[in-house]
Amino acid sequence: MDGVMLNKTGAELQRELQTGYIIKIYQPHQQVVNIEFRCQHRNKNLYIFLHPSDQGIFLADYNMDNPPKPPSFTMLLRKYLQGMPLDKIEQRGLDRMLVFHFGSFQLIVELMGRHANLALVKEGKVLGVLKPQGEESQRPISPGLPYNPPPAQGKYDPWEIPWERLKGENGDKKIWRLLFDNIEGIGPKTAKDLVVRAELDPEEKVDNLGEQQMDNVKEVVSWLENFLATSPPDPTALYEDEELFEVFPFEPVAWPEMEKRKFATLSQLLGTTIIQNWEKNQLQGKKNQLQKLVNKEVKKKERKLQKLQADLREARGSETLKVKGELLTAYAHKIKKGDQVVELPNYYQDNSPIEIKIKPELSPHANAQKYFKQYHKKKKALKHLKKQLALTRRELRYLEEANHYLDQADSLREVWELEEEFKETGVITIRRKKSSPDIKSKPRQFETSDGRTILVGRNNRQNEELFRKAKPHDLWFHTREIPGSHVIIKTEKLAVNDEDLLKAASLAAFFSKGRQDSKVAVDYTEVKNLKKPKGSPLGFVHYENYRTILAPPELPGS
Repeated sequence: MDGVMLNKTGAELQRELQTGYIIKIYQPHQQVVNIEFRCQHRNKNLYIFLHPSDQGIFLADYNMDNPPKPPSFTMLLRKYLQGMPLDKIEQRGLDRMLVFHFGSFQLIVELMGRHANLALVKEGKVLGVLKPQGEESQRPISPGLPYNPPPAQGKYDPWEIPWERLKGENGDKKIWRLLFDNIEGIGPKTAKDLVVRAELDPEEKVDNLGEQQMDNVKEVVSWLENFLATSPPDPTALYEDEELFEVFPFEPVAWPEMEKRKFATLSQLLGTTIIQNWEKNQLQGKKNQLQKLVNKEVKKKERKLQKLQADLREARGSETLKVKGELLTAYAHKIKKGDQVVELPNYYQDNSPIEIKIKPELSPHANAQKYFKQYHKKKKALKHLKKQLALTRRELRYLEEANHYLDQADSLREVWELEEEFKETGVITIRRKKSSPDIKSKPRQFETSDGRTILVGRNNRQNEELFRKAKPHDLWFHTREIPGSHVIIKTEKLAVNDEDLLKAASLAAFFSKGRQDSKVAVDYTEVKNLKKPKGSPLGFVHYENYRTILAPPELPGS
């Protein structure tokens, strides 16, 4: 967001918020402030995003969850600004700063990349600042200190440019760098677009410009001057392969190959693009955080599984202990006092000899009892180990499913629900307070060819609910032996044709770990054939009397 964009944004906000006053201030995130104004019998929400990768200021009907306890900076703003009428909004030159005047108070918004900040100032003194910087920093800004604006960059106002001098001093630079480095308010992409408007190559060196070409550069800067002074904005976003490339307050002429999307206002443009990017980054960040926890737990369970398997192999040798005890009892008369090892015929294996270690201080009977005791202990352990092995395998399967649902989650709400599920099940330990909103997402919904409902679970909790709420004759689908969503066709006790069976199976394949495969094996059966093992994780079922479809992973109509 360069100074040109902020100039037009500030003017738009002035029109929208004039005669308004502040009724509430929130801080939903440490780098996002929401100020609610009352203007012309309506409430309007001003959002200030100060995150390095998501930066801007706009009006939007957008709801963000606020912390239960407002941060101290929010309380400070409420103390001084709540109820205050807005006098005016001004931009200092074409710098990336907007100043909101409320009587003797100024709320100063600095949209300057990683140095972005928000400060409340009165009579030149800082009352509060979102990101305080101590006196050891290059530009101290803390409560109690005088407010010093960001240092001037030594750039020229577009209306007062000494062209001949600039050309001489910047001859070895590219044309777009001449504009970006020397004219206030012009960002890199605005500079490149202006050069293309002048019908020149942005990468061409300034020294190579003839007199006519230099006149073309001057002319486009004059066009920009007129645009800033008199022209209404034409809010435009450029997209490359569905990814946002840049936003402009005018329609750019460079990059004609990219998709242009128009917006009615600059607030709509900035609100849409910043919020989309913000939610995308927050979603990915939250997914990465939870996937790290899940993968850590997977490694723990895998180590536990290996140990259990080793213990199980050792415990399975318990029958040998029983045999040794029986042989010591049967051949007690052959054991001599002081023997440490005896060789006895094993009548379980055609009397082949077997060596048995014994304690010389114990009688043959006591040595036999010692082996019987070890046998019963290992036999008991074997039963416990089998249970633990089955439980650990189920937990690993649950964690595989959890990773799958995290991969496919496409909204923060889904990720929040997964986090709550992890906390409640205790399979993953998360020492955090509840962070998700009360509103829960719903299963994905599709229709059969005759209008009956197909439901697809978004997580294990939804899978569990689909199973519990389904009717006995509804059809249940799931990919064979790989993590995936549960899919239910609400049959209403009517037959389902092959086309709809394939549609449901394709949905189960698409919302599974096999999404990238050409065909996926999907089992289906009536819900009455499902059984929920006691103590099994959420979404875990056994099924029988099923059929299998090899289905392509795809959405209906694709």
